[in-house]
Amino acid sequence: GYMRKLRDMVENPHSGLPGKIFACLSVIFVAITAVTLCISTMPDIREEEERGECSQRCYNIFVLETVCVAWFSLEFVLRFIQTQSKCVFLRTPLNIIDVM
Repeated sequence: GYMRKLRDMVENPHSGLPGKIFACLSVIFVAITAVTLCISTMPDIREEEERGECSQRCYNIFVLETVCVAWFSLEFVLRFIQTQSKCVFLRTPLNIIDVM
């Protein structure tokens, strides 16, 4: 029933439109995270942080990073909810990293 549909959505992008959308959103959020990490290492942004300042650009990066963390948290929770073995799920190396 419902758990099978959730499992298909989060684990199998070829299962239908929800799975495709979920997978695309995940890739988009990974790309956004990579770009914001690169931008946050730029010298002018780093200087702002060292001075304790936060321009609009700095604030926008913070908002983007927060939205990405929220997405990754939701993704983790959905994957945890649908898994058949919670203990095996939590002991998988990538999921241990996700928790950290």
